[in-house]
Amino acid sequence: MKLEQEVRFDRFRLDPVSGKLWLGSEPIALTPKAFALLSYLVHEAGRLVTKEELLRTVWSDALVSDAALVVCIGEIRKALQDRPREPHFIETVHRRGYRFIAGIETAEASLADTSSLADTSGSTDAAPARQPFLRSDKPSHRPKRQRSRRGERQVVFVTGEVGVGETALVHALMPPVAADE
Repeated sequence: MKLEQEVRFDRFRLDPVSGKLWLGSEPIALTPKAFALLSYLVHEAGRLVTKEELLRTVWSDALVSDAALVVCIGEIRKALQDRPREPHFIETVHRRGYRFIAGIETAEASLADTSSLADTSGSTDAAPARQPFLRSDKPSHRPKRQRSRRGERQVVFVTGEVGVGETALVHALMPPVAADE
């Protein structure tokens, strides 16, 4: 699998067309293998990608040890200013692999319609609050929605400080799942 479109996460932009990682308007130097590895992890965001899968996919043209993978992960973490013990982008799953944990936004991301949000102001004649929330139409997210439609249970954690909109987010994201039926 290959990343085919520009992806944004945090303050970064990963552009597969130019083969560059950008921080704002500044390109960040990555070796071709590190760029390929980051692209693969971003493409599989949220999923544990095993060391074996990464070696087989990113280094399909060469026989290398885990050390090559560790060096590339280190290069990516340095470029992203990510810390292994407190990761914001790449989580290490000890002896198994890696997981890209940052939220991503693709060019296809669209705003979810939030017209169903309840008005929490207490006024009965005010229009419902409309708050935009980002939603990903990434192909790898479709199976999760399909499992939901089949009635398979899934666990989702939404956390935040009081009043930041956790309940509103859940309400805003539920209609797109129901609309897929």
